[in-house]
Amino acid sequence: MAKIPLRNLLSLTQKRFIQRNPAPSSASKPPPLKSALSPFPKSSPKSKSVLNCLKSYGFENTQIAILVQKHPKILNCRVNTKLKPKLEYLIQKGFMGKLLPELVVSNPLILFRSLDSLIKSSFEFLSPFLNGEELLVAIKRSSCVGSLRFPVF
Repeated sequence: MAKIPLRNLLSLTQKRFIQRNPAPSSASKPPPLKSALSPFPKSSPKSKSVLNCLKSYGFENTQIAILVQKHPKILNCRVNTKLKPKLEYLIQKGFMGKLLPELVVSNPLILFRSLDSLIKSSFEFLSPFLNGEELLVAIKRSSCVGSLRFPVF
């Protein structure tokens, strides 16, 4: 494996995640929530609590439909122990208002990662190198944030 100096690696990482590109225009409309939920035989109390939780955090029906379509496992998520702590942590880190649903829809795997060992460590690793807005952009763009373990120096 090639040895890349740490400063070069950080520079490449910053350039990769911070570059701003215009949002791609989507010709197709997102499915309505009812059609996204139609493959599931019955709405269980657990799935209803997940839907209510997402709506209480500002998710619109179209965003929930996209999320369910991408990852139907979200409907089986434990709200109080898994979903709410992650959403609260993301709010605490600056993903407020419309930013939170946008982040989760663009990077839904963040809800399936461990909060303590992966998500928090990703924020702690990146925060010394990026300011607030750059950190938000990097987390939103990166599909690997929360899924990689960063080396401890």
